[in-house]
Amino acid sequence: MKNPDEFKDKNNSIESMFRMLKNDERYCKKAFYTDDNDIIVKVRSRVTKKVMKYYQYELDRDDFGTVLYETLWKDGSWAPLDKYSSLGSVTSWLTTTAFRAVQKYLYEVGVIKELKARTPENTETTLSNHTPEACRTFINDVMHGGFEHELLIKIYVNQLPVEQIMECYGMDVKEFKRAQKNAEYAFRSMVLSQCYIYEDQVLTDKQECRGFCRGDEIWDKLSCADNSIDEFLGDMIGINLKKAEVQQQIVDFLISFTRKLKWKEKHIYIFIQRYQEVPAKKVAEDVGDKPQNIDTTYHRLQERFKIAFKRWYDYNS
Repeated sequence: MKNPDEFKDKNNSIESMFRMLKNDERYCKKAFYTDDNDIIVKVRSRVTKKVMKYYQYELDRDDFGTVLYETLWKDGSWAPLDKYSSLGSVTSWLTTTAFRAVQKYLYEVGVIKELKARTPENTETTLSNHTPEACRTFINDVMHGGFEHELLIKIYVNQLPVEQIMECYGMDVKEFKRAQKNAEYAFRSMVLSQCYIYEDQVLTDKQECRGFCRGDEIWDKLSCADNSIDEFLGDMIGINLKKAEVQQQIVDFLISFTRKLKWKEKHIYIFIQRYQEVPAKKVAEDVGDKPQNIDTTYHRLQERFKIAFKRWYDYNS
């Protein structure tokens, strides 16, 4: 049996990390963009491996840091951190949260063709990854009595042998498997329909339901991915965009095109201003952000623009 002090120390450590993220700007920056925080390094490693496995796409460390930062810092607060229930592993919770956020980002930049909504059919139950105490809380909060509730308690909380459960209900193996499948389906349905904060902790997506296009196919075609927007567009359409007479036309086009992509006005402003080489410090003052975040945002926006423009250009040409 584990020493209760271990759980106390663990929770104190997690609370300390969350408190530092919320109140210490320098710690926060290091946590997301360096290797100083062991938990986030482990989460980044897991998510990066999953992204490579499912989408054959190499996720940049800074992109991961920005995605996770923007996910946890939402609408001017760290409210998403408060969704962590302390019942499961913080690493597991952050990994699931980060992976879903990265999937959304990859969908936005065109690596994933289709981002399907979660349903009971395209998700799996992960109760077996949690302690009996955590499972009791999850099941009791989501389901309120009934056969399915009772069966899941026996399987995941009491952890009774399968033979004993089958004897209790007079089932054979086939009947037990069907009953377990139905109970877990009911559990997933209730989690998804009632918007429980446990969703990221008790559900995972089935691999075969993740629609995607191979990352290397995009990047092979996008040979100018590391070039500036000027070089990229110049190579695509054969115009010297450095000529003064076309600069304003290009700026007008960039504004029009990014608005059609439904970018936020803040992101369009950052994109255009940094494209015109306005200093990051000045742009940061204009939008109320930190200078170090401006170029990270601009880098991400460039990659999103290049992929979207390449697709548009191929289609229209």
